Amino acid sequence: MAPEVLYKYRNFEKYTLLGLIHGTYWLATPGQLNDPFDAQLKPVAEPIPEKVFYNEIDSFISRQKKFNKKIFNFTNVELLYQEGVPSGTLIDNVRAFTHSVESIATNIGVFSLSETSTSTTMWSHYGDEHKGICIGYKSDYLLSIPNSSEQRCINPIYYLPEQELSRNAYLLYARSGMGADIPLLVDYILFLLSQKSTDWNDEKEWRLLVPYLGGQAVEHGLETIQSITFGLRTPIDVKSTVRKTLKNNKIEYFQSVRHDFHLSLVSERMSENSEHWSTQYEKC
Repeated sequence: MAPEVLYKYRNFEKYTLLGLIHGTYWLATPGQLNDPFDAQLKPVAEPIPEKVFYNEIDSFISRQKKFNKKIFNFTNVELLYQEGVPSGTLIDNVRAFTHSVESIATNIGVFSLSETSTSTTMWSHYGDEHKGICIGYKSDYLLSIPNSSEQRCINPIYYLPEQELSRNAYLLYARSGMGADIPLLVDYILFLLSQKSTDWNDEKEWRLLVPYLGGQAVEHGLETIQSITFGLRTPIDVKSTVRKTLKNNKIEYFQSVRHDFHLSLVSERMSENSEHWSTQYEKC
């Protein structure tokens, strides 16, 4: 279950301001993400041993029976390998499967968020070196997307060693049940898009994933925004602009401040008359 509030670190620039004015956020496609290794499925058709392939098929059947109460009875599976190598049928199937995976994944909308608003790393990388803002969204409201797939979800990111993040088309084909069920295949792709290298573990990321809506702006009600947190170096004029733009007393405002004893951040709530509205906590 997702945290009640999830956070988006932003540089305060034109598109951030337009998003606040119009009540929108952007669902990127996997190809639009800044990391070319993140969420961009490009399966490689490198054959795997026959035993490994059939073990994966058996595991898929067992999982579906146990957790989803679905029974899969594949026919002529034994013909997919001939003398220990993939048959022509399997090669063609994997080629078609790879095309389907790339087509589905390419059009999935991705909105990356974090479960914390006090990450010094996130402020440095995505919050314009602590000069931007961090928007707190109510997670259940983020899922209220009109005319979207029922398979939309907010998933935690699973951080794995790079060698466990497989792109092998034959392995993915077997693990997904050979693409026999399209909704299950979409779910499996969403799961794959919820994996990243352990190099990114500090982000504590959650990801809103929406099939078929990649590359689009999504409108939301102002009530979707729970809070705005300002960075250590957020200028006074940015704070004033955000406050005037939103004009909603129900939104909570916070100022990031240095912890008294540790090299970390604390979010200090701002009242209507807080001194932080008229002062910049820390100069660049």
